[in-house]
Order: sequence, then structure tokens, then C-alpha cells
Amino acid sequence: MIRIRHFRNDDLPNLHRIWCEHWDLANLPGQIAPRHFEQAIVSRLYFTKNDLRVATLNDVTVGWCQHFSINDPLISLVVPTFCVGRNITEEQKQIVIRTLIDECRIRAGENRGVEIGIGNDWFSGYSGLNPLGPGFGVPSIDTVQRQACLSEHFSETQQFTWLRADVSGFRQPMNRDILNLRRNHQVNYSLGEEKSPREAQAISHLDEKQIQLVTADGKIQSRIEFYLSDRQSEVMDSTSCMVRLDRETQSRGLSIEQTYLLTTLIRDAATHQLRSIDLSINTSGENLLLDQLRSIQFREHQKGSVWTNRQS
Repeated sequence: MIRIRHFRNDDLPNLHRIWCEHWDLANLPGQIAPRHFEQAIVSRLYFTKNDLRVATLNDVTVGWCQHFSINDPLISLVVPTFCVGRNITEEQKQIVIRTLIDECRIRAGENRGVEIGIGNDWFSGYSGLNPLGPGFGVPSIDTVQRQACLSEHFSETQQFTWLRADVSGFRQPMNRDILNLRRNHQVNYSLGEEKSPREAQAISHLDEKQIQLVTADGKIQSRIEFYLSDRQSEVMDSTSCMVRLDRETQSRGLSIEQTYLLTTLIRDAATHQLRSIDLSINTSGENLLLDQLRSIQFREHQKGSVWTNRQS
């Protein structure tokens, strides 16, 4: 019999094991050390045991999920992912996830929806956690989660693409506009801007930076935020870098200044022993930004979707 309960301190080894097993079965190897998992999931100041739900079958831990409350008139809870372990049947995996979904619906409350999957996320603390990278929703190759979402009448409301640029062999494109920026502007690296306490906690395992385009009179004309792995927590792969593009940029595409900064970041990454630059964008429809990123040697790495059961 499947039972759902809240997190207990002795759950941590099993939750870590199930995380690794789930992603291995989905062909997305997520092997991370137990201490990194603990740092990313249960060591946050905002962590509460009642928001992490554990599924047991005959008193054996077989699955889990964590949910976060959001301020939205239609959606009450966001669930980054559901994880189920290896030592149960495919039918039991579906039952476990569907039972966890039902529990989340109860927690969400009447006439409030639940959203499954996170894309380009900087709120839950899962960004950078292997194998979710910058966040791209429920992975398209995770058939267990996708089937459970369909069975529970969730709909794909957003599609996300994780794009990656390989640092090795990268050649910065040059044209008249970029050459002009190169001659008349300076590129600086600095610390990231101050965040709200809640968001700062969610990215505390990351080292936040900025690359800035500065005019001759010292004014910042453009900037792009990016994240490296924090040297103490080491949750994210130390050889990768995650770029954060704001909503306006995702909507209208990259300006020439942003293109110059992004390609400069990729070029300079080689001197810091970085192997890849990662970012996630909403690709619910073919858009200018996706074409722009492809033109500067970004390639599709993974795809996924956010699933929602909005209540009327």
C-alpha cells in the first residue's frame, strides 16, 4: 500500500539514491554526491519538511517530490520534479507519481492548480543540479513523468529548450557592428546584482556574476547575468557556466550588444577552464532568440515541458 508522508531526517540517503536512480532510468545520468544533494535540497533556509512529500510502499521509500507555493490566481504549487526509484514495476512507478500528484492537489487547495516542471528557474533552488542544468521542465525523454502527467489530465503549457555552446573551438563572430563595439567600448566582469532574500537563498549554491558593456564615459550600456559553481557547495559542475536571459530578452531576442557580450563570455570561458555555456529558453513557438543562439554556435542539448492543470 502506498502512503505519503512528510520528510524525516533519516530519509536523506534514500532520497539521494532515488534521485540518481530516476534520472539514470530516464537516460539522464544524475550522479551527484550525497552532500551536494543535501546542499541543494534540504539545506536551504526556506526548506520545510511538510513541503517535501515522501512515498512509501510497504514502508519502503519508493518516490518523492518537493513543492513550492507561488502567488498566482490560478496556480498554487510548483513541483520541480517527481522521482521514483528502480526497484518497483513500471505500473507501480505510475501509481507512485499519480499518488504524489493527488497529494499536491490537496495541498494546492480547491480551485487552485499545480504546475509540474521548472524552466529557466531561479526560485526553487534546483537550477544547476545535475541533470536539470538551467531548468527545462519535465524532460521530454522522461517517459515515466510524462505518462503520469497525461494520465492525471495535465497539459503541456510551455516548452523549454536547454541550449549549450561548447567552449573548445569557439570562434567569436565578427561583423561591422561587433567591431565597432569592440573599438569603442570596454567589457568588464563584476559581481551580480543584489537579489531578494528568497531568491538569494535559491541561488546560494551558485556564484553569480555579470558581464558588462561599458561606454567610454563609464556608463553600463548592456549586461548579462551568468552563474558559476560556488566553490564551497560544488552543487553545479565546475566546468560549466549558466547564463540567465531576462523575460524581455527572451521575448524580443538578443540586441547586438548582448550578442557581443554573450560571444565574448564564451570566448573568455576557455581561460577559466570552462567547457560549456548553458542556458534555457522558452520555445513554445519558433522565435527569433532561438535562431540567434543557433547562429552563434549554441545547439540543442535537451528539451522539456512544463505541465499544468489550471483550475477555473
